[in-house]
Amino acid sequence: MPNKIIDINPKGGGKASKSNQLLLMDDAKEYLKKYKPLRSPVLKLVPNVFKSFEVSKASELILKQYKFAGIEFGNWVNQYRRIDFCFNLYTALFDLNKVLKFNNNIGFNKSIYVAYGARGVQKALAHYEPLNKVINLSRDRRLDKDDVDFFTGVQRSPFAQKPSEYLSTQSKFREHKSGYGSFAHEYGHAIDYIVAEKYTTRNRPLTGGKVVLTNPKYKTAYSNFVKGINTGNSKIEMLFLNCFEPLLFTKDKPTGFYKRLYVYTLLNGTYYSQLNEIWARTFEVYVAYKLQKQGITNKFLVKEGKGKYRDEVGSAGYKAIYPSFGEIAKVSKEIDAFIAEIAKKI
Repeated sequence: MPNKIIDINPKGGGKASKSNQLLLMDDAKEYLKKYKPLRSPVLKLVPNVFKSFEVSKASELILKQYKFAGIEFGNWVNQYRRIDFCFNLYTALFDLNKVLKFNNNIGFNKSIYVAYGARGVQKALAHYEPLNKVINLSRDRRLDKDDVDFFTGVQRSPFAQKPSEYLSTQSKFREHKSGYGSFAHEYGHAIDYIVAEKYTTRNRPLTGGKVVLTNPKYKTAYSNFVKGINTGNSKIEMLFLNCFEPLLFTKDKPTGFYKRLYVYTLLNGTYYSQLNEIWARTFEVYVAYKLQKQGITNKFLVKEGKGKYRDEVGSAGYKAIYPSFGEIAKVSKEIDAFIAEIAKKI
């Protein structure tokens, strides 16, 4: 159902069911005063916009202004969480449009849905569903297994941590224990799949999908990549190849990024070397890189620290699977050209 705001089960069944009624305007205005975006520098966008627009209708404004097909909320997402999500999403889309220059058409003419706390996948803070064209971000995960309200800190269990302790950790909690910070990554997936479907004749995403990198020591590494991505001759496919291939190969030889990524996959699984996942991580670092050049950090779009390392070769942990800002800088103009071609078509 296009252009809809959906409750999974609006009649009840989830913990938030009793609080999923519209906020009273006095409550809404009071919350608006307390709202703190996951962005620096702090932008007055949300307070200025919602002075004259009903706060409880933030999701309607997002659908209209950024041309999404719908927003879906899960049963456990109460009204305050919804408002917080919508305000941060609205700010993030404002910043994302600065990078993409899509004239606010981030939703590809109502092609993309956004879900919050509605379609969770175990152990994943966020995911993209190609078939349904849905970007889903998980709602906040509790710091412990007790029930403490996200905003008020009210403890509902004798074993819950003290409200004051919860409130003091709330910011870190949102940034590291929810899908906040994953939107650019999942939007990278959306570009991969939707652009291929809308503007090419191929029956697979631009990246080739779940094709994995092979051992960089093999002479067939490059030919396997070319076969896997299977790029056609359309302009948009060639522009994508021009910005994606140089991250992985220089004169048909695996780059340092390729090599350290492959080493990581030997210990942690081939998921991390899937071409569609490499592109999504590349896109999120590209967004962070472009915003940084404008003096902006948006932690709803990209979690803190992605790409901000001069030398990640041999480093431990997730750093190895993300291109650095220096590596992104080398292909930034090529990614710009690919994004500009999309902007012409939507």
